Amino acid sequence: MKTFADIIALWGTATALAADIGETGLNVRAWRNRNSIPASRWLDVVAAAERRGFEGVTLSLFAHLAARPAPDSSLPGAVNSPDGCRHGAAGASSSEGVP
Repeated sequence: MKTFADIIALWGTATALAADIGETGLNVRAWRNRNSIPASRWLDVVAAAERRGFEGVTLSLFAHLAARPAPDSSLPGAVNSPDGCRHGAAGASSSEGVP
């Protein structure tokens, strides 16, 4: 698993994960689309993965994924933070590299 979206995909559908953790399918789909899971839900997702027998879904993995840039990041140095938001590198501008 290389992304938060990969973790969500283990359930087959966003709705299945949502049901396992008491969240709405709409929110889980938004997490998948942003490639981020809010830190406040990490324990719930890890526990749900354990109940389903999914191996490798750990808090350590979540921390690793949150600490590195998303593969499709549009901002130089942007990372997914534990709060589920994307933060750019200091001084980065969304217009950087645009003629």
